[in-house]
Amino acid sequence: MDDLIRRGYAGLYAEVDLAEGTARVLPTPAEAAERVLGGNGLAAWYLWRNLPAGVEPLAPENILVLFTGPLTGTLAPACGRWGMAAQGPRRRGYTDAYAGGGFGTALKAAGLDFVALRGRAPRPVVLVLDGDASPVAMRLEEAGDLWGQDVASSSRALAGRYPHFAAIIIGPAGERRSPLAGVVCAGGLAAGRGGLGAVLGSKNLKAVLVRGHRPVRVWDSAAFLQACRLANRALRAGLERGGVFPGARGQATGDPSRQGQRPGGRRQGRVDPSCLGCPGLCREGGRIPEDTAPQRNPYAGTGLSEPSSTVFAALGASLGRVDRADLLRMAFLCDLYGADALGVARAAAAVLAGRAETRAADPARLLSLVEGLCSGAIPAEPWLSPPEAPAAQPGEAGSPGGTAGRGAQGRCGQPGKAPPALANLLVQCRRVSAALPPEALHALVVAATGWPYPSPAALQEVAQRVQRLMVCLDQGKHA
Repeated sequence: MDDLIRRGYAGLYAEVDLAEGTARVLPTPAEAAERVLGGNGLAAWYLWRNLPAGVEPLAPENILVLFTGPLTGTLAPACGRWGMAAQGPRRRGYTDAYAGGGFGTALKAAGLDFVALRGRAPRPVVLVLDGDASPVAMRLEEAGDLWGQDVASSSRALAGRYPHFAAIIIGPAGERRSPLAGVVCAGGLAAGRGGLGAVLGSKNLKAVLVRGHRPVRVWDSAAFLQACRLANRALRAGLERGGVFPGARGQATGDPSRQGQRPGGRRQGRVDPSCLGCPGLCREGGRIPEDTAPQRNPYAGTGLSEPSSTVFAALGASLGRVDRADLLRMAFLCDLYGADALGVARAAAAVLAGRAETRAADPARLLSLVEGLCSGAIPAEPWLSPPEAPAAQPGEAGSPGGTAGRGAQGRCGQPGKAPPALANLLVQCRRVSAALPPEALHALVVAATGWPYPSPAALQEVAQRVQRLMVCLDQGKHA
């Protein structure tokens, strides 16, 4: 454990049995950390060793893992994210999803590399992880009064009960076990892909809260700082070209590692959920003008952040020419119910393609369609892609180039670019990871962990090793 703490890891992980109401803290295995690096690698390793073969996604026996990466909480660019993995209800195989905000850095600061959630609580609960205690204090608390509340109301209630805790929350979509359900980090950033919010709902777990103030240590601090400078220089060049966050050209000012350093804080009077060490320009397309009238801004006063450019693009592409104000209301409904906006957009597109008797012909009916899919009033299953061929964005769970995809394209990515899966091992923003030369990522990993990876190609081999673990999980093969 002491050796891992000097390598960017927290050195511990937690197992929580929701049925029994018990928890234990165990040392993160150093050998496994070196072989699979971290992030979804450690999650896949844990599931491969512990998940029962043939488990149903919504069964109590399914295990959901919340995880960080070896660079989480450091100065490495865009490594303030978190992820989760389990057997997912959408593709009925290994599924992972990622989000930004403050939860990942808080989990790492609490002294945990990952948390494995087992069983099903007999009644709705929240899990509280207090890293300010030594060892980490873990407890389950009743949450019956929160069950049925939307994400905004639950977030406000939890903030009042547990000040200074970072939280992830499910909404009514997760409680109803919808395959469109995501998990929302307080502030509005969602880990939506794959329907993993339904897995938390099936476990009667409304929210997970965490706090901690433990520093993250790296193997060679001088080399790591130099690697961060070089990586930030490459990122800044990409931002100036507008190739990292499309539409954000000319908005790169200052050092990217110093921007967005306070996830969930305020920028120009608005909620700023940017990940640690990232300028957060992925959200520029969803910025709501300051002079927008409150009645035209559904996010006003809710504590939820404005939607990302990706959400606007997905809803717009799926629903045709829709007024921006209506798109904003649709995105807000997804956030409020805790639904995956991209999944809702795909399901809505299928309905509008003629697979339903009722077609949405005006904005009011479009809004009704989106709310119906988010709430579960309109079953989503008939309108989603088949489990064996889920639709997803490149590099996201369920896509050939993403973590859950098992196509022959695999992990290698484009020439001169880091493999898409490497970002998920580091729990780093994929756009930022793709903007960095492989040599820059290799320097960051070696300086932080001290693992003797001789070249960027060695990191690709690690990513391919993790891919083989995921294939085993998909095929029902376990340790």
